[in-house]
Amino acid sequence: MEQNPKISKLWRWLLILFGIAMVLLTLLSGTLQNLMLPKAITGKASADKLQTKIEGEGQLKALEQYDATNSNGLPILDIRVKEGDAVSKSDILVVYDTSELERGKMDIEAGIKLKKLNGDKLKSDYIAAKVEGDEQKIQEAKRGLESYEIDLGIDQRKLQALLQDIEKKRYSKAPYDGIITEVKASKNDAPSSGQSILTLVKQAEGYQFTFSLTEEQAKWLEEKETVEVELVEGKKSARVKGNIESIALGAERTASSFGAAGVGKNVAGEKEKPEGSATPDSSMFQVTITITEGPKDMKLLPGMKAEIDILRSPKGKGHVLPNEWIKQDKDGKYVLVVEEQLGAFGNDYTVKKVYVKVIASSGEQSLVSGLTIKDEIITESSEPLQAGDRVRL
Repeated sequence: MEQNPKISKLWRWLLILFGIAMVLLTLLSGTLQNLMLPKAITGKASADKLQTKIEGEGQLKALEQYDATNSNGLPILDIRVKEGDAVSKSDILVVYDTSELERGKMDIEAGIKLKKLNGDKLKSDYIAAKVEGDEQKIQEAKRGLESYEIDLGIDQRKLQALLQDIEKKRYSKAPYDGIITEVKASKNDAPSSGQSILTLVKQAEGYQFTFSLTEEQAKWLEEKETVEVELVEGKKSARVKGNIESIALGAERTASSFGAAGVGKNVAGEKEKPEGSATPDSSMFQVTITITEGPKDMKLLPGMKAEIDILRSPKGKGHVLPNEWIKQDKDGKYVLVVEEQLGAFGNDYTVKKVYVKVIASSGEQSLVSGLTIKDEIITESSEPLQAGDRVRL
């Protein structure tokens, strides 16, 4: 029995429509399912260089200086130097009034003279007793003579010590070659004991200055490395070489620590903005730089302004990305990337955890290794994600 051609044609169209409907339903189902997935926004690491700008400023301080002080509170007779004078070792800097000590010396000398006169009589008595042969008188004269010699020896030693004391206290002498940088007293002054009168700087030892940086900024510097320093005196300036003497933890953190005393910022010019007065901050580092040789046309002096302005790039190779993209767990630092998988009805996107090594950080960016320039890094998501999750872009 032959089938009706019209009915056969109808069945064929019904089968075709059914197939189309199934495909549409499958696509619609996949689309609805994808719409239910968390939404993720991605970005890529940059191939740009990571750079940071380190700025620090301080005032020069002599590595070795001598403060002449009136340790005995004596009046000043004369100051034989003035600011800027070059002096040699053992040159007299200050002369003190030792007249009171001189009077004490004269008193001791008079006492010794009287003892010697009395000693001449004791010697005569001893000789006379020996001539007479009176043993008792001989012993008495001998004891008197021994007592005299002991007393005379004590006074002579006192006189010798006083003479040395007068010589020591009469002058302040230069302990080494140097430059007088400050004179704080004048003739006829009587500074209190321990008060500084003048300052002598040993030029040959050099100068140093300090400034503060955050830990992140301090990591870009190394002890014993040579850096360029700019010296400023009024309107004049010159550049010299300086050596980083130390990078010590625990400097004070103040507003000036990020201004005059030291500034850390990245190339974009983003400065830290601390607030408040001076407080010890264990996260701050104090950097000390030593200068041993000054410029030809400028003399190194205490108080001179010194500053550094260094642009640094890390030595390692990698890619730059914002710090906020980097996460951390017990195994280390990582980023979440999207892994694309091809499907029959579209591509699927799955979250993958990629561990990275941070080579250096500056401001809000870091240089890391472990990524490629093509990796799609998840920067934002509609809900928390973990490795293996499917997402929509």
